[in-house]
Amino acid sequence: MYSESFPGEKLFLLTNLKNNLNKPLFLNLNFYSDTFASSNIKNMLINPSEESSIPIEVEVPINLKPGLYLSFLNGSTMENESFTIPVLISILNPSYMMQPVVLKRTIIQEKIANQTLSRVFLSIQNNKEVPISFLEISEFFPKELLELYSPAYSSHSPDSIDYSSNMLKWKILDLLPKENRKISYSFSSPFNLDYLFGIKASQITSVQSQKKLMVSFLKMPQITSENGDWITLEVFNPKLSISNYEIFIDGPSDWSVVPKKIVGTISPREKKQISFFVESLSPNSKVGNFILSVKSDDGLEQKSFYVPLTTNFLIEQLPFTSEQSYLQSIIFWATKNLLIIFLIFLAVSIMLFVMRYIVSYYEGRAFINKEELQNQFNQLKQIFKNQKI
Repeated sequence: MYSESFPGEKLFLLTNLKNNLNKPLFLNLNFYSDTFASSNIKNMLINPSEESSIPIEVEVPINLKPGLYLSFLNGSTMENESFTIPVLISILNPSYMMQPVVLKRTIIQEKIANQTLSRVFLSIQNNKEVPISFLEISEFFPKELLELYSPAYSSHSPDSIDYSSNMLKWKILDLLPKENRKISYSFSSPFNLDYLFGIKASQITSVQSQKKLMVSFLKMPQITSENGDWITLEVFNPKLSISNYEIFIDGPSDWSVVPKKIVGTISPREKKQISFFVESLSPNSKVGNFILSVKSDDGLEQKSFYVPLTTNFLIEQLPFTSEQSYLQSIIFWATKNLLIIFLIFLAVSIMLFVMRYIVSYYEGRAFINKEELQNQFNQLKQIFKNQKI
């Protein structure tokens, strides 16, 4: 058995026992430790085939230093049968209690359906006064234990298992203020003390507290002097309560925005899409400077952006970004300069044709010169023979 606690806390150790005899069993339990106060349970009745979870209260001294402490749980029956269960208690650093999120684990060995399991109970405490919308937790176990993870007796399945790092990763959503959420999971193996040397402290790798209403661009408009286009926005409510909103876009007098304002209600963690049609009313207008205003229960937020007619796509000022802008600008440049691209292609094609013709010509001349040399050589050989005769 393994459990984590803070100095000054009361710790409850649960011992699961089953009477496999065909007669009642009277049980005595004694928690013995050099560090913690001893605790006793005497003459507890367990009927035949009955299974019982026995809580034993342990008080942790307030001045106890952080570390790992070994204790024992001794059991005996009226028939003088006895057993001993080692109990490891990890005392955490008191400063850890001041963190926004506190994690504590308990590991027990349990027999279910004739199978001995190591069961882990993870306690997740939100110490903040506001909800936590997203929490990522990493836990580390020995590889030989991690490979025996059993989803059959787990209240939650991990979001990922990384065997190279011996890590389980959990993603927790919507943890309310002061909420204590529990996760249980199992390994298909008896728990032995050797595993403790490979168990590392749980880590919180990401925390996102409740935020205000979030609005971001989805569709980037392509606006010319003749045609307008739609600006599509995504509204996301990360909170755990319903939120009201008013969203409007203000621009220059020679630009039109329809509708002027969009009013709505959005549920907790819901996403919505809304659209405004934007167009230029003046052919002389090159750039439209706009202000996006988001009014919600959290107050008023404003962000500026501008729409140029010459580039046909929305150029945003931070914090807005768009991965489509680069691709759209390349496509627009290629369309606008199609004649130049065609002339370049034609010039390259002509140059390649001329080079190929020149190479072919000299290859032919080389072949002709070779035949002439062969004829001259044959004539010289004939003259030489005649002279000998």
